[in-house]
Amino acid sequence: QSWTVLGKVLKAAKKGRIRGPVVIHTGTNGTVEKSLLLKVARKVPTIVVLVTAKAARSWVPGVNATLRAVDTKRADVVLFDWHKYSGGHGSWFYGDGIHLTSSGAAAYANGIARTLHR
Repeated sequence: QSWTVLGKVLKAAKKGRIRGPVVIHTGTNGTVEKSLLLKVARKVPTIVVLVTAKAARSWVPGVNATLRAVDTKRADVVLFDWHKYSGGHGSWFYGDGIHLTSSGAAAYANGIARTLHR
């Protein structure tokens, strides 16, 4: 869940353990609290890549709206729109439409790399 992931990122930032970009992909399994995400963006001493969720779940549109809103508020936060990027690429996913095949994992990594090098 997002509060667990974001809590671990905050703890690592507090202990000075973050040295490079942080990629956060959360929201597939539940909602994301905007205030906690903004706190992470403020505390992490490096660029943060937020990755939109892609799943047939009722909360995903709201999660993605929250991720997009945080992206526009912070210069050190960038968005990788995985939901859009992966659209029409059914072969990147197993039958559940969430978990990645090897070609999906490669596309995911490539998309993040492109986002970081913009």
